[in-house]
Amino acid sequence: MEAGEREAIFGRGVRGARGNGSSGTGLGLALARDLARSLGGDLQLVVPPAALDPALPAEGNAFTLELPAATGALTPSPAPPAGP
Repeated sequence: MEAGEREAIFGRGVRGARGNGSSGTGLGLALARDLARSLGGDLQLVVPPAALDPALPAEGNAFTLELPAATGALTPSPAPPAGP
């Protein structure tokens, strides 16, 4: 991915040059980053993936999702009622 696109792809309705011919709205990364940030985290693009771990590919794109650790006990949702 070109350096100029790396931050732009997180904009609403923005797609990278290689994705312009594909289906979709260009909203997925924008919504995912907005949600991550609203929870106190972040979503970032990492190029190349091997920058995260040498075992990952030397070319391509990877994303990191960071979210804060839970501060309280999590309570499970009740199971839905059994069907007929």
